[in-house]
Amino acid sequence: MKKKLTCFFIALPMLLAGCDNAGSLEKVRIQYGLMHGEVSRWSQIEDNADITNDMEWSNLDYLTPIGYSKLSGLVEAKENFIVIAKGNSSSCSCWTDFHLSVAKFAKAHHLRIYVIEVADLEKGTTSFGLKMAESMDEIAIFKEGQLFYAHDDKDQWGKNYLDFADWMNERLVHPRMFEVDEAQLEDLYLSSEPFFIYFSRETCGDCSYIGKTSLRDYLFSERKIEERTFFIDIDPWRSIVDEQGVSHAMNDKAVYQVVDDKEITWGEHVTEEYNKKKTAFGLADAESGYGSGVVPTFYLIHPDGTGRKTDEIINMAGAFYNDNFENDVITDTYFTEERLSYSSLDYLASSDIEHKVLTGLPLKEGTSQAAAKRDRDAVHEAFRVYHEPIFYALLDAAILI
Repeated sequence: MKKKLTCFFIALPMLLAGCDNAGSLEKVRIQYGLMHGEVSRWSQIEDNADITNDMEWSNLDYLTPIGYSKLSGLVEAKENFIVIAKGNSSSCSCWTDFHLSVAKFAKAHHLRIYVIEVADLEKGTTSFGLKMAESMDEIAIFKEGQLFYAHDDKDQWGKNYLDFADWMNERLVHPRMFEVDEAQLEDLYLSSEPFFIYFSRETCGDCSYIGKTSLRDYLFSERKIEERTFFIDIDPWRSIVDEQGVSHAMNDKAVYQVVDDKEITWGEHVTEEYNKKKTAFGLADAESGYGSGVVPTFYLIHPDGTGRKTDEIINMAGAFYNDNFENDVITDTYFTEERLSYSSLDYLASSDIEHKVLTGLPLKEGTSQAAAKRDRDAVHEAFRVYHEPIFYALLDAAILI
């Protein structure tokens, strides 16, 4: 649960780190982490006792570079996130010493830590409260798009890993769902350990909505969540880079090849490959998937070690916010009477939820009109009353300890 701050914030970044709440600092919850290294042998998210002697950080880049527009987007979306305003050059020992602590901490807790060059920050209309000083680095924790804690690396603060880790741990609640890439996801299917996977797209409005509402509320709750909980952004599946390094999207009208005097566009080729990917990863599974595969889709996977991705290894499933409706009545949905009889929805059949089959249910009056006006939030809110209880039933059954 969120605590109320009992002090007043003064609009000076240096004072942010000094605000206590009855002797303890209010911690900022981070919604998503980022898996570093191989996933198949990963079992726990915890601070490695030997991390101070771990030099493997130097083999990978543990920071995510961003520009001003990306930082603005995080602020506008009211995200909780960690960012470094980097004023030192990469060759400066001040930066490399600080980076060592940051990288080790990111690795220990599978964090995504953004970094923006001060030179990029200076190009914008605001610094978002971050310092814009050359020859100085500052790490900041944002809560709901606002600067909440910050500390600069002046006088070599941050060079000592344990001091740095203590400062961060006092101010953070670490994430409990972690982004994986396709290779890491393949590793998970090749293992024999169950895992929970959320198929998402950064550009998907349904994904954005469930992420900022139901999923966020659940991950930020006090529930004891099992650690092997992941998500993958499948937007990269929707484009292909050719041999010349040119990226082709699903609407690309350029000719890819000619077969039997028929021109096949790059867009058609990308779409075909995208559908193949969705099928390969079970999103178009006859029972657990939805149509040709949609997002947001959530699966509890019980892998058999062979890399198989469909059929009975999908232990629990749910696809949300892809319903069709007319005249404020749901006409097509993932949650049908037929699908309720499938084993991957046993969690729903055995639940005490009032509405398990959504076909034919009424929506809030005016939902169809809101859709015509492209008021997506209003449409999502109309469906949320039905989808959220099912979503929570899935999460409770799949990922609670």
